[in-house]
Amino acid sequence: MKFDPHISAAFKKELADWRLWWARSGVVAAAVVAGLTVVAFTWLTELASTAFFNLRTAWWWAPLLWTPINAAAVVWLTRRFAAGAGGSGIPQVMASLAPDVTETSRDLFVAIRLTIGKFLLTSWALLGGLSLGREGPSVQIAAGVTRSVRR
Repeated sequence: MKFDPHISAAFKKELADWRLWWARSGVVAAAVVAGLTVVAFTWLTELASTAFFNLRTAWWWAPLLWTPINAAAVVWLTRRFAAGAGGSGIPQVMASLAPDVTETSRDLFVAIRLTIGKFLLTSWALLGGLSLGREGPSVQIAAGVTRSVRR
């Protein structure tokens, strides 16, 4: 099998251009920060779920009071301070990637404020015993962090 010298030259040129590597390093750095944030989110949500199960084990009746109070608080805080943090997170990220969405409108779907809200409110909801998944919020959190790092 012979290698085409034109392709080899194109690879050498691509690998030797420091500006491309600089741009790539920014993408890698954003991915690392997003990944570490999602790891912290997973750790916090596991801690919250464990705390709820410990509460339930200690006092079987506690979820009857604890869960509705926490659910009401999480819903109110989400609507009041981070309306874009409601929902699973994946539709918001997909909407922010639409080509016809303006840069200002993207903040309605993925922004650092929503990322912080999603991070804390999802953890709080799991502490309250609500049945939530972590996958959708992880996607929105990673998108918000990546977008913020990119700026």
